[in-house]
Amino acid sequence: MEGGTRSSSRRKRTKKRKRGRESPPRSASDASPDDTYFFPILMACCCNLDPPCCRRMVDRLLRSHLAFVRAGGRSGALPPGLLSLLPLLLNQKRSRDVAVLAAEMVGAMALCSLESNEEIVSDGATVRALVAALGNRSTAVATAACNAILDLSAAPLAREQLRKSLAVEKLLSVLHQVVNKPASDGGSYHFKMAATMEGGLLPSSFLEAAVVLINTCNNDFLESIPGEATREFLLLAKELWLGCRRVQRGSVSPSRQDLAETIFRLSMNQDGFTSCPPDLLRTCIFGREESGFENFILAHWENSPVLLRSGSGDDDAISNCCDFSSGSMDAALESILRGSVSCPPVSSDELDILSFLEEARGSLGVDLRYGQDIRVVRTQELDSGCKGEVHFFGKLSGLTSVDDSALTGDHVLKCRKAVEDGYTVALRGLEFRSKGIAELCDGMAALFGQPSVGANIYLTPPGSQGLSRHYDDHCVFVYQLLGMKRWVVSPRSTPLLPRLYEPLGSSFCSESGGGHGEAMEFFLRQGDILYIPRGCPHEAFTPATNDPESQLGMSTFSLHLTLGIEVEPPFEWEGFAHVALHCWSENQREEEHRPVDSAAMTLSSLVVNLLHVAIGLIGDRNPIFRKACMVLSASLHSSGGRNPSSVFNLASIFGNMIACIDAQSDFSEALEKTEDAVSRKDGLFLHRLRWLRLLLPRERRPAGRFDFDDLLEAFDELLPLTRGQIGPVEAMFAETKRKFCRFAAFEDARRSFELLQRGYRKTRSQYTNGMLALHSGST
Repeated sequence: MEGGTRSSSRRKRTKKRKRGRESPPRSASDASPDDTYFFPILMACCCNLDPPCCRRMVDRLLRSHLAFVRAGGRSGALPPGLLSLLPLLLNQKRSRDVAVLAAEMVGAMALCSLESNEEIVSDGATVRALVAALGNRSTAVATAACNAILDLSAAPLAREQLRKSLAVEKLLSVLHQVVNKPASDGGSYHFKMAATMEGGLLPSSFLEAAVVLINTCNNDFLESIPGEATREFLLLAKELWLGCRRVQRGSVSPSRQDLAETIFRLSMNQDGFTSCPPDLLRTCIFGREESGFENFILAHWENSPVLLRSGSGDDDAISNCCDFSSGSMDAALESILRGSVSCPPVSSDELDILSFLEEARGSLGVDLRYGQDIRVVRTQELDSGCKGEVHFFGKLSGLTSVDDSALTGDHVLKCRKAVEDGYTVALRGLEFRSKGIAELCDGMAALFGQPSVGANIYLTPPGSQGLSRHYDDHCVFVYQLLGMKRWVVSPRSTPLLPRLYEPLGSSFCSESGGGHGEAMEFFLRQGDILYIPRGCPHEAFTPATNDPESQLGMSTFSLHLTLGIEVEPPFEWEGFAHVALHCWSENQREEEHRPVDSAAMTLSSLVVNLLHVAIGLIGDRNPIFRKACMVLSASLHSSGGRNPSSVFNLASIFGNMIACIDAQSDFSEALEKTEDAVSRKDGLFLHRLRWLRLLLPRERRPAGRFDFDDLLEAFDELLPLTRGQIGPVEAMFAETKRKFCRFAAFEDARRSFELLQRGYRKTRSQYTNGMLALHSGST
């Protein structure tokens, strides 16, 4: 019995062992990524993927891991060892499914947590393998890799690493191989791209990935993208952009705005236009004689209106830059409105184009904004008996207010009806919409030594007046493109020139008349140019159809272009004085070698900046300080060997300004104004000096230096130094003023002035290039 019992017991144990051996091994689906079995099995299978059973096992393991991650099973770091296998899995050529699963795994883990995302992109081999997979001939693999890149791109560090790994260049290369086929589906735009890959269609994620990486990069990276790759992609992007606008007329989707920003970014550093030679413009406007431009500057510039030329010829540089229809009024209207989008305003002292793009995000590529881009207006008798402006679209449903309302395609069509009813269509920012006008404006800016020139166009029907009597805060050259117009211009009522961006006051313009002297009347015909100085009230009329003036073979409607010479605060003569003071004070600082945080240096900073305030106060009442500084005028470099500085009295003007500063700058007035502004938190008074920060950008500004970015706070910190020692501070102010007025150097100021303007011109050029790209090929 005992033997039988032992035998039975052995059989039971054997049976149990057999059951243990017969139980199947843990399946891949049962293996958690945290399981010690997961990585060894995966690595063993990856060593030799030739056997189908190994490929199936890898497939099962990856699917298991992917399901685990997507179910929220992992929110921390990656499982040990997995990262080292990702490059091998992504580059897998024997099994397309394995490569797809590996890419999907990367995307899923990237979205788990910021820690996982950063751990993935810290591995250069994985990122490079992912980028390489974008060019896989399998659309499934390439698409999975692209989707993983989009998932990674949720984190700033990942975007930076992807750009360093040439992801943008790879995406642009792949996109260049495709033919775009835009289509509309239920009002939303889809990008369908037929690619030279297995699988047929390349999805829109490729475009989206390129857009995300480009729209979040810095300017250095944009400039590093190979020019050929940029140009090729821009051709595709612009075609998609035009198709997007055709099918989404009147509405804007995020994809349209993002694509517009991408086109802007890639175009802003391209050579979108070539400046019209200033000498050619000088000859065209002021005649072939060298003295023509000089006589204009001495007799009329910023002083009195003048009709500069009559008729047109083959050498008409302005006409050659204009590409507007010379046919019917409808054709002219179509040519100026066709394809126009809104041009968001740029802050006058913004020299970082990427800061503008950040502020303008979501507003690039949108429809024209009423009041900002376009006005449809006429002047007529009002119920009060006075003349005033009436806006056509103020009567239409769909525009809740006259200003800043979207002008949809339907409203653009109604502009034709408005013109028939006697309204003028005024379109602003033409230099951002037409390459020819951009070239013209850039040449005019160089001729007058300013950073930029603005252009507007006005279409007025017969027998009508568009804008009411007004004055501008900038000088205007009116070029009559078509038809004719009668202008009435009055003299300024004050010797002070109005300043750009200051509120337009009533002292310059009234219903009864202008300033001292009779109003002047001018009849402009096609090809004529009229100069109107800033501050001179003016109004314009088109003759009625039955008017004798209209029976001269001219078009009965009028189309004219205005070129506005906008003198911004840094580029007035007051601005030049501020630059001269900055240069002198910086030289003094270097010579004295004082520590930045020393008490003497702090007090010196207060005194110098109070002198800046005093110069600004002189500019409030001295006409010379408000005039345009033409130190950088291109005409100074083409004067036929003569001394151009003496022709334009530059040295004399500078000397007179220094004498004025010496005689008129008042410590008590400057201190009182500054204390009042600080106590009332009134930033408007000091805001006009804010541009001085551009002379010493923050990244090059030592710690403790006066902060022109926040003038109120900077003065608030320094003003306590005057308490109890007004006398010594005033004496220091007087000595600082004396030294500056004695040792201020014109050439030092001119060099800094040129560097400052170069920064302004670069930013304006970038903006113009970007907007021209959004208008190119408009239909």
